[in-house]
Amino acid sequence: MIQREDLPGTLPYSVMPVWEAAWLAEAAPQVTFTEMRGYRFANGDLVLMFSCDPPVEHSSFAPRQALAATAKDRYTRAEEEVWLFIDGGFGYLAISKQYRSELGTFAQWARWGHQQLIDGE
Repeated sequence: MIQREDLPGTLPYSVMPVWEAAWLAEAAPQVTFTEMRGYRFANGDLVLMFSCDPPVEHSSFAPRQALAATAKDRYTRAEEEVWLFIDGGFGYLAISKQYRSELGTFAQWARWGHQQLIDGE
């Protein structure tokens, strides 16, 4: 999807090693992360996608606050550049100056999108 959309400055991108996303578990020890995958883009933007079990409740603010604060500290970016989303057993962090909304949409498509949308057919 990121290649098809070709947001200026984002390509090429790389998949981050799993150990680079391990800080998620340290930041929110009350959450059990079952999968983590990170993407680093040419312009410095990052997207970290994760699964968690048990699912994080909508009313559970502590893990959200901890993850967002740690992402801000870790990547030394302004707070408005960190976008955290958790819906039950899936979540992502988009860290971007310009494309956080688009990157967040791509993360949601990767999780819930129809395969034809993902494949660009």
